[in-house]
Amino acid sequence: MTLDLRGLSFTDSFKQIRDAIALSRFLKEDIVAFIEAYENDKCTLLKGLTELLLDCKTILEESNGFYMLKIMPS
Repeated sequence: MTLDLRGLSFTDSFKQIRDAIALSRFLKEDIVAFIEAYENDKCTLLKGLTELLLDCKTILEESNGFYMLKIMPS
């Protein structure tokens, strides 16, 4: 599943991730979220909260001006 979180507020981004994780646990697939590279604080906060609150493993990569946050539900 792919999420486009560019330009969204932190709260809306986290809600979309939360909803996608709930759906992906049922479908058994990983999530890839795209975030603008200049939103470093937002990306770091989303990564940390996803790992702590939603109990998922994450991988963060940067490519072509975007952060790709890969989320693997447990």
